[in-house]
Amino acid sequence: MEELASGSEDFVQSMVETFVEHSPKQVQDLVDAYQKGDYKMMGDAAHRIKPSLDLFEIKGMKEVIRSVEKQGRYGDIKPSLSNEIELFRNTTLAAIEAMTNNSDEEITEP
Repeated sequence: MEELASGSEDFVQSMVETFVEHSPKQVQDLVDAYQKGDYKMMGDAAHRIKPSLDLFEIKGMKEVIRSVEKQGRYGDIKPSLSNEIELFRNTTLAAIEAMTNNSDEEITEP
């Protein structure tokens, strides 16, 4: 993101604020869709949050969110989906909390 921001701290702060504000609902939408068995909606929710996870380079989420998206979009549900949803939820919410607290620590999987 630093490269995209071209050194603009205001831009970085704006992106962080947007992520912190909107991502909790996106996380909940994805989890709710999974719990309802609405895999298409789950895949769509994964697609919507994917760019933010990529932008902030949240460790371990690049492959996970793509797997969740693919399973939802193509209906090829794997036994690991439940674990992937839990990892996605916990890691993303931990990242949001770290950003909220202005933590300078690297965001890692819980």
